[in-house]
Order: sequence, then C-alpha cells, then structure tokens
Amino acid sequence: MYSKTKHAQSEDVLRRMAVFALGLNQQEAESTKVRELTGGYFNAAYELTLADDRQVIVKIAPCTDRLLTYEKNIMQAEVEAMRLTEEKTAVPVPHIYCYDNTHHLCNSDYFFMEKLEGLPYSECMEWMTDTDRDQIEESLGRCNAQINGLKGLSFGCLGRIKEQKNSWREAFAVLLEDALDDGMRVSADLGVGYEEVRSPVSHNLDVLDEVSEPALVHWDLWAGNVFVKDGKITGITDFERALWGDPLMEHYFRMITEPKRPEAFLRGYGRTEFSDHEMIRRLLYNIYMYVIMIVECYYREYEDEGQYRWSVIKLKESLDMLERRNGRK
Repeated sequence: MYSKTKHAQSEDVLRRMAVFALGLNQQEAESTKVRELTGGYFNAAYELTLADDRQVIVKIAPCTDRLLTYEKNIMQAEVEAMRLTEEKTAVPVPHIYCYDNTHHLCNSDYFFMEKLEGLPYSECMEWMTDTDRDQIEESLGRCNAQINGLKGLSFGCLGRIKEQKNSWREAFAVLLEDALDDGMRVSADLGVGYEEVRSPVSHNLDVLDEVSEPALVHWDLWAGNVFVKDGKITGITDFERALWGDPLMEHYFRMITEPKRPEAFLRGYGRTEFSDHEMIRRLLYNIYMYVIMIVECYYREYEDEGQYRWSVIKLKESLDMLERRNGRK
C-alpha cells in the first residue's frame, strides 16, 4: 500500500540498524536477507531473515512534519503500550528487541520486534468455519478485556503526555477538535460541513462523564492486527494508536452499530448489554474514527480512493444514527 508517510530505507541501512539493535557481527549482517512488508498504511516495515534463520520485523516511523496531530510521537506510544501489555497481561504481543529514537543510524524512530507466527485474521477468516471464527473472536474478546484492564492516571494519547487531561470528556473533545483542525488545514472534504460534525458531538459530550477511569485502549484492534495459527491467536500488533480512554472506543465495540453484532467477541469480553448512553458513546467514537480516516487520506496521499469514499458514507450514517439516538437520550 503506497502512503506518503512510509519512510523507506536501503538494505545497507537496515543491516547497520540490525547490527546495533540485535548485536550482529559484520558477517551475520551481510548474510541477512531483507524483504519489505507492503501491507501497512503508515510506517515502513521490513522482515529480516538472519543468518541463523530467525526472522524479525523492523518498523520505521515517518520522517515528516505532515502528520495528523494525534500521530505525533506515535511510535513511542506503540512501544510503551506493547511493553506494558507484555509485562502486565497474558495477551500475546510481539517482544520488542530494541527501540531506537536517537536518529544516529536512521533519521526517524524505529524498533525491532519478534515476528509472529501465522497469518492476519483478516486474511484467513473467510476459510474458517463459523465455529472457528467464533472461537477466535471470543478469545479476542478476552484479550481485549485484559488490555482495557490496564489503567492510567489521565486521559489521552500515550505519546502526548503533556496534552493528557483529567476528564475523558475534555480529552475526547480535544481529540476530535484536533482531527477537524487537521482536516481544515488541508481543506479535506468530509462529505458534510465541519459544523455538522462538531455541533452534534459537542451536544452529546455529557455522556462521556460516565467514564471515570482511564483504560488502555488499543483503538485499532481489527482483524488485520490479530495473528492466528491453528485456530488460536498467536499475537496482537499495531498498538500505535493506543490511548488512555473509554474501552467502548475499541473496534469490535464500534461494530455494535452494524447490522451483525460481534456476538462471540462480546461474549468473550464479558459484555452483552448496553445502555442508551453507551450506544451514544459508541457513535461519538465512530464519528471521530471516520473523520480520522477521511483526513488521513489527504495527508498520506493514497492512490486508491476506496477508504475515502467508504469513510464519507459511514460518517454520514453515524451522524444520522446519532440524531435518531438523541430522541431517546
């Protein structure tokens, strides 16, 4: 997937990075094989096969000021969230071998991590039986509950400590306003007016006062970030969007507004019933997510317009659903 934010590196630079990060000698570095991973949208990523046949992954952050506001220090946030999850839970995450933000070998942050076994769930779910998918998604619900069980001291993005807030209402309001400002900066067409987004959200922010404790939220835990093998989850990746917030921001909770509810996930997580206020919270998070997905298309200059067109439709649907829900608030 082409994205302007991907900061590609030569094989020579990658091998020097591997020497520093993994303690390889020169002969081991020279025999290291490099393969670019093209599936991501934001970071550059490579698979390195070492002389002893071990395989590791290196992720390299963008080297540009043209980022969305929440994306600043995003790799630092990812590393912090992954290490915290590995240390404090039983959730399988890739072990991080080295995180380097010195910029002495590469002019942006990067980290080396263990390569997970298996395939992304998104690539193999269609081959599975309904029973197998239910088992995976129920297990994912249990994993997500453990992640959300980690608590912080304040609300907001992990990589932007100075901008964190004491209340979730205030933190979320800032997140949305930042996304709208990012869109206005590049004249992004949301498909609706900016005030058509800002006004209904601001009128519903009071429901966020129900969230009193900052929980670790992955925020991008869709099937593409879940690796599976032999019917089991082998690992969860891509914590770069992690924040301290409301667990109902998680992907499978946002899906509650879709025609088919993620029943197995909800069962594994341990939640099946939701109040009207909780449904409104989900809609607010959907609206925020679709604004992000629209605006990032302008910053990353994707060649394929599929994400943009889909997100515009979903943003309008979510705003319409919020308007209908407000009649029951």
